[in-house]
Amino acid sequence: RYNRPHSIPRRAHVAPGGFLLNFIMRVFSLTAATLLSAAALSANAADRFDSLAASGALSAGVDVTHLVRSSVDARLTQARVNDRTDGGSLWLDVTGAKTRAEKLTGDAGYKATVGVANLGADIQTSTHTFGVVYFYGEGDFDTVKTEHRDGDAAYYGVMIYGEERLGDAALAAKLGWTRMKNGVDTPTGHVYGMDGNLFTADMTANYRIRTPWLDIVPHAGVEATFINADNWSDGSSYGEPDNAVLYEFPVGVTLTTARALGAYSVRSTLDVTYAAAAGDKTLKGKINGSASETNYFEDGRVKVTAGLAATGEKGTLGLLYRFEAAEHDRENHSLTLQGKYVF
Repeated sequence: RYNRPHSIPRRAHVAPGGFLLNFIMRVFSLTAATLLSAAALSANAADRFDSLAASGALSAGVDVTHLVRSSVDARLTQARVNDRTDGGSLWLDVTGAKTRAEKLTGDAGYKATVGVANLGADIQTSTHTFGVVYFYGEGDFDTVKTEHRDGDAAYYGVMIYGEERLGDAALAAKLGWTRMKNGVDTPTGHVYGMDGNLFTADMTANYRIRTPWLDIVPHAGVEATFINADNWSDGSSYGEPDNAVLYEFPVGVTLTTARALGAYSVRSTLDVTYAAAAGDKTLKGKINGSASETNYFEDGRVKVTAGLAATGEKGTLGLLYRFEAAEHDRENHSLTLQGKYVF
């Protein structure tokens, strides 16, 4: 009987060109996956960095410096128009503020609630005033019209101030330091520390015009804010925010009048100011070597302040309302309770 040999399977023939094409496709697939992974990592890192400005952490920090500056300005103005006697004084004020800029970054922005307490002391002579104020504040901020991010912040620092008077003219200066510590929650559930330092340097000139009914105090100045945001790293990503310098040029007028009410002098005050801004109104930096940039301030702000204060022999108790408006749907509202004791 004839037995047929067992058939032996033959290997599929692969042409040299097909083998090369298969190898190229595999390399391309691995490279694409690597690039997509890197892109996702970079986007995630950029999201974390942008939250410093987009969530309002940095913008709210600048607003805190404005609240402290405004308290010092009000302190100096009240001392002048009330013809304060020479000597020392302790003062305290507490401010609650609601701020928002709903189009700070295109169609998205932030809203925040901030509280700040200032404790100050100063000494006045016939032509000079010198003082120092310590402050502490806390804030809560949330993004609007974008992926939800929220955060909590703490602010603390010190500001020294002085004024020299020559008749009805005066020149005032302020130097301050603010430390901001922010914890920003991202949509992924992570919390990143967005911290930094804000250094401020201001110079303001004003002139008191006396009339039988009210005092008119026109004023103009320059305010500089130096921003030093800390670098951050979470092990897989690294952010390097650049330093930034913001300049503001407030020009305005204060109207104030006082009336006797028993043993007290009751003074009402209204101030209207426009502050143009220049310098770095965006925060730039690098994420894993790639450039990043976010908005945190506007081209200028309109500021209106109204106040009422009662002054007795040794002290003053007052209330101030402040309103700020600007582009990016910016609206800031704050209410300040003031108290001082003269010794």
